[in-house]
Order: sequence, then C-alpha cells, then structure tokens
Amino acid sequence: MALDPRSPPPPTVVFLVGAPRSGTTWLQSLLGAHPEIVTPQETDLFSTLVSPLQSWWDRELARTDDQQRARRNKGLPAVLDDQQFNAMLRGCIDQVLDAIRALKPGASVIVEKSPSHSRHTDLISDFLPDAAFIHLIRDGRDVMASLQAASAGWGSYWAPRTLKGAATAWKTNVTAARGAATSGRYLEVRYEQLHAGEVEPLQQAFALCGQTVPADRCRELLADYSLDRMASGAAKSPIAVGGAMGGGPGGGTDGGATGGATNVGAERVEPSGFFGRGTVGGWRNEWSTADRLLVDAVAGDLLIELGYEPDHRWAGSAFQHRKYALEVAAARLVGRVGRRIGKRSERALAKLP
Repeated sequence: MALDPRSPPPPTVVFLVGAPRSGTTWLQSLLGAHPEIVTPQETDLFSTLVSPLQSWWDRELARTDDQQRARRNKGLPAVLDDQQFNAMLRGCIDQVLDAIRALKPGASVIVEKSPSHSRHTDLISDFLPDAAFIHLIRDGRDVMASLQAASAGWGSYWAPRTLKGAATAWKTNVTAARGAATSGRYLEVRYEQLHAGEVEPLQQAFALCGQTVPADRCRELLADYSLDRMASGAAKSPIAVGGAMGGGPGGGTDGGATGGATNVGAERVEPSGFFGRGTVGGWRNEWSTADRLLVDAVAGDLLIELGYEPDHRWAGSAFQHRKYALEVAAARLVGRVGRRIGKRSERALAKLP
C-alpha cells in the first residue's frame, strides 16, 4: 500500500470493539481473511488481566498515611515501584501480542476483537499509544433482542436476562467505546451498512489497518463470509486459535497462503445459536409498548444521538411517555418505603428474645 507520507504509519495492533452481539465476530472474520492480518480468538487481555491488576495497584497507592498505618501493608507495592509494575504489565501485553503474531507468520497487523475491551480503551491507549480502534455499532434494539436470545441458550452464563439489563449493557459498551475517538485512530462502522452489502465501510476498516482492498474484493468477502455461510459452517473461520486451546504451544497454520484463511489446532466450531439471524429491525415484531418505553428510558438518548431515531416518539405517544414516567416514579417510591419498613422490621426483630 502506498501511504501518504504526511499520514501516520499504519498501526500494528487494531482493537475491534463494540457491544456484544453487534456483529463483531462477523467483521473480525471479514478483516481476518486478509493475508496481512492475523486475528485471534477473543483474549480479554485488558478486561480480565490488565485492568483488574491496574485497578488494584491504583487502590493500594491511593491509601492515605492513616489508612496505611491502620493495616498491615503487603502485596506487590512492597517490592515494586510504579515503573516496575508498569513494566511487568507491558511485558505481559508484549508476550501476548508476540504469541498472536506467531499464529500467522508474515502478517503485519493484529486485529484483536474482544467486546469487553470496549470499556477499557483508555487503558489500552496508555499501554499501546499507537493502537487503532474500529468500533462496530449496531442498532441497540437489535443488540438487546440478540442478547436476550443468547441468555436463553449458549450465552446463559453472561448475557443479561432482562430487557433493562440488555439495554444498559448496550449503552454502557457503546458509550465507553466511543471514548476511543480521542485516540486519533478511531473508526465507527455501522452494522446495518455491512448487512446491506455496502463495501465502503469495509474498505475504511481495511484502510485503518493499513491495507488497500478494492471494492470488488470487499464484495467477494461479504459474499464468502455472509452470515448464512458463517452460521452453517460453510465459511472457514480465519480466527486463529493457538496456545492451550489450539492443541499445544506451537499449533499449526497455513500462513495465509490461500488468501488469509487461518486455523490453529482443531477446526473451530461455535456453539449452537452463536450466530443469530442477523436481522435488522427484528425487535419491531417482538416488543410491546411497555418494552419500547423501558428501552427508551434507558437508552433512548443514545439511539437518537447515533441517528437510529429522530426523537423519542418511536417508543410511544407523549401520553404514554408521561404515564410510564408516573408509573416508574410510583414504583420507586414504593420501593424506597418498602426498604425503610424492611430495615425497621429487621431492627425490631433483632431486639426480640
């Protein structure tokens, strides 16, 4: 690719983020089919390892002198200073990135896709200031419907079971991921455009990875990795799996010789129901007015900000909105009173012989 000398060099690590059930695995597969891109199974590196350790370290260092004197001091701050601790975390990050590169020798760019990283873009930028971010955004209502469907099957251990929980999860992840725009290397891609077969968003995603891909090739990829083909297993996954899950330290790879399709270890088989219908607007035939008003109360402002609705009227009439607001206020009042009565009852019972 001929780069503009005035533009920054292409990133070597691109983080694909987005709320769960937004189609991130689909876009990951489209990008991973390129011979210059290696993309691993979700590592959750920053969400499960780096962020908890960093948060714990920060809490330890934030204790006041009085708090320190009141407790027995122990832990890593007893032997490491801040610089040494950061070097330890950076060493762990580098080791993981090196292991990813080894999954597809010759690839120049890593695309790491973990939806949980949506909430840790600041931390990622702190450790990897040259990293780029691709944020896949899907209509939150379709995401919520997909989350609830997943909660009844393969995703029962993580997906929110309630509509309110699903709406909160979508809003939290999307809002946090959009914070990556301050990094200077950030691209938003709309799921609906990819679903409609538009090639420009895919070309832009490749461009952020430093790759120029013609429109015709993007059309081929959208056909080869259609949601139907991925759900049926007809499309060979380019997502690389190594390490303990891939059958050993080395694993195996074709190195992208056939256009970038890579598999390490055993053939990847996603759980039943992992690939949903991928429909656009499917929630419209499933939700009641009460459901719409609930979602609008939780995430309606973000739906409007993203352009999915012009205003709040999609959820109901002005009268229905006022009625719902009164019902919510009444329910909260009853809840507060009930909690107070409950606490008083508990105190009274505690005094009985």
